[in-house]
Amino acid sequence: MHSIFIEYHMGLISSQLLIWAGSTGVGMYAIKLAALAGYRVVTTCSPHNFDLVRSLGASAVFDYKDPSAPEKIKTWVNDQAIGPLRKGLDNISESGSLEIVASCFADGQGELAVLRMIIPYLAVSYS
Repeated sequence: MHSIFIEYHMGLISSQLLIWAGSTGVGMYAIKLAALAGYRVVTTCSPHNFDLVRSLGASAVFDYKDPSAPEKIKTWVNDQAIGPLRKGLDNISESGSLEIVASCFADGQGELAVLRMIIPYLAVSYS
């Protein structure tokens, strides 16, 4: 995320940022920082968290379970008339979310930051 905000100050960013899973801990932090940096944030979460992510600065919110969410996100971006969506953050990186987020980019091209959970394998011996 740090590099995304540096690019903002250098004038190199598109003006929208997609944050997939915006009501997660990292997602909420990212929404707040992105909104403060001047991005129009589009995010996904469960409907019961829509008001929460809006209060953090999300401009548009979509239900992550809605199979038409990527098309709705593309429509929202086009309606803003401020350029294509080219940056995203995937906070869950599982169950096909990478492909779903990438499908929201204009022409399927953009930069996607991902969070990956690494669970170390611990060999446990019971004697």
